[in-house]
Amino acid sequence: MPGPRLRAVILDLFGGSGGVGRCTREILRQLGAEGVPTMLCGQSHVVDSLIDCLQIMPRLRLANLERPKFSLKSLNIKFASRCNARSSRLANVLFEETVKSASTGGKGLREPIFVNYPQLIAPPTRHPEFCVFIHDLNWRLYPGNFQDPELTDRNCRGWVDCASKVIANSECTRDEIIERYHCTPEKVLAAPLAPFQQRLPQAFDAPHYLAGLGLSAGRFDLFPGVWGLHKGHAILTEAIELSEEAHPVVVTCGLPLHGINGSTKAVAALRHSLAARWDKLIEEKKLVVVGGVPELEMQALRGGCRAYVLPAQYEGYGFPLAEAVYHHRPAIVSDIKAHREILDRYPQYQLATLFPADSSNALAEKLKRVDSEPLAVPRDWQRSIEATWSWKNTLQVILTALNADAVLPQ
Repeated sequence: MPGPRLRAVILDLFGGSGGVGRCTREILRQLGAEGVPTMLCGQSHVVDSLIDCLQIMPRLRLANLERPKFSLKSLNIKFASRCNARSSRLANVLFEETVKSASTGGKGLREPIFVNYPQLIAPPTRHPEFCVFIHDLNWRLYPGNFQDPELTDRNCRGWVDCASKVIANSECTRDEIIERYHCTPEKVLAAPLAPFQQRLPQAFDAPHYLAGLGLSAGRFDLFPGVWGLHKGHAILTEAIELSEEAHPVVVTCGLPLHGINGSTKAVAALRHSLAARWDKLIEEKKLVVVGGVPELEMQALRGGCRAYVLPAQYEGYGFPLAEAVYHHRPAIVSDIKAHREILDRYPQYQLATLFPADSSNALAEKLKRVDSEPLAVPRDWQRSIEATWSWKNTLQVILTALNADAVLPQ
């Protein structure tokens, strides 16, 4: 007898940008690949940022809850958005319109709603059954990353308390949620993320691109990342300054003062403190700074680097290390829980070198120059990584939270 028909109704509060958006796109892609009927609901800025998903998921239903533009529901949402940040009005209205959009045949909504990145707004006071997806709790340790970390934490606590299930993006984030919000272990599920599947087209001239940056394969290290107090920019900068024999390090977050206007005061202060030091390191050819790197060029950097350098002080998951694992690249990584979790999950990967997360001296030692040609990727390497844990496994945990009987075909 066939099992219950799977269905996913998502209320997305974040949108398609950054690492969270990239994760959302991959979950949508997996839902489409498994033939799970999916509706994603949200405000205009969210739905518009994910329109391109229809190219790979034509059966995806995107429901812009603010359309028609001058409808009563649109006006209610706009009014709710302007209410006090502690008001539950916006969450209540978004839930109400999501249920209306997803209900079929007047039978209401049977599935729990999957709420992505809920802590951006206050939790609802009235709601159907729902699950929340939490990516990290970095406002606890690095409040300077947030405009109002106390409000963010209050919002997250409220959503977690009301949810039927809480889904975390890693085991270490699950542990944090249980400890911080005093949840029962049964309520919180870990759906660890997985490496993104990226393959470089053969037509791209990677050596030419690297040469344009003054680089050659096997003779530079790579720090792929974004700005944030927890990402380890200061540790890395000091380590490069201390290490006289280091290869140049390529950072992909852009120059410190470029695009700084959207930063919090604490992050802006960090970036200002690094600007002159980075200028000097660039002049000494110890640092190469790029920003807004297209995927083809990013792949050339991944494939050509001697090693990834990952000095993060905290991660919810740790995509850069997962990339290093997937592409069989060596990695010099800070010894934090999220990195340990990934290394434990993929025991076949033996190319990581750990250093104490707060020690620039230890990192400087690891950066000492050792020329090497990029390692060849072993045959069927990426297939073995996907067989260990993939996005399909992540999706299975999510669907289990939404429907206890949900089982994807093998």
